[in-house]
Amino acid sequence: MQVGILIPSLHGELTDYQKRLYSRRNDFFLPRGIELVHVALDDFNVETRRFSRFQKMSEGDIVTVNEPLSPKILWRKMSHSRYFVATEIEPYVPVVPSNRVAELANNKHATYLAFKKHQPATALVSEYFEYQNVRDRLKGETLILKPTEGYGGKGIRKVSKTELEDPKTKEALLPLGMVHILQEFKDFSKGIPGLAEGVHDFRLDHVGGKISIASIRYPKNADEFRCNVSAWGGEFCPKIEDVPEDLREIAREIAASIDPEGREIFSIDFSYSAPEGRWYLIEANDSPGLQYPHPEAEARHWENVVEFFKNRVK
Repeated sequence: MQVGILIPSLHGELTDYQKRLYSRRNDFFLPRGIELVHVALDDFNVETRRFSRFQKMSEGDIVTVNEPLSPKILWRKMSHSRYFVATEIEPYVPVVPSNRVAELANNKHATYLAFKKHQPATALVSEYFEYQNVRDRLKGETLILKPTEGYGGKGIRKVSKTELEDPKTKEALLPLGMVHILQEFKDFSKGIPGLAEGVHDFRLDHVGGKISIASIRYPKNADEFRCNVSAWGGEFCPKIEDVPEDLREIAREIAASIDPEGREIFSIDFSYSAPEGRWYLIEANDSPGLQYPHPEAEARHWENVVEFFKNRVK
């Protein structure tokens, strides 16, 4: 069965790292009856509902096959052009995750509105004057400024109310027309009792309604607050049974809201505030990575993905 990995445009020459990663992935999935191929949004024909070409791994490198393809299911690995996917592709080909999940995960303000009780107090701002209207309801001098859309920690920064009110810096931080959210800063520097020290991000990948793999990520430098692996942070995988029960309960609630029928793949990220003794939802992610630093946990996760796709297209 072919599963089309939906990306914006087909690959050029792969790096050595990409070749190793894609080959390893191919060697796992293909013997289990799943061929992962790459298809590009640019190559989708709205009249035939087919992709005009695709790419696949062959002998350790990626090759382009100039033949039309109608994959059984699409695995979305891109966040933009959601309207096109929703109107021109999703009605005809199953897309995982669905556009509903992609819209929620890729808009941080929408995530906040859906799960307010699990997030720090948040305000939507698009200019300095809007900040003036909300500053008094955001507690503390330090805030977190995030673009409403984005990934990999890009554009996220720690700011002070003093900076946001300084004529020399306010317009650079809140340029006119650029939509951001401001969140109260929470102290996650004390770690997770028995699991992690320092600043952290606890990711729970869900496949078909269940936790498939857990990972704890941490920043490259001790003074950094972002834990993105793409920003050279570190990561390790605790056992799923070691996920604290109070976090499991919150994750079950959120996952049931995101995916009530168990038909999606996504992740949800949390951090623990030791001073408050509680968990905070950081974000949902509609396109979590497939590679993890623990081979056995990764293999179990990949097995879950294989079974998910086989069951999803029955």
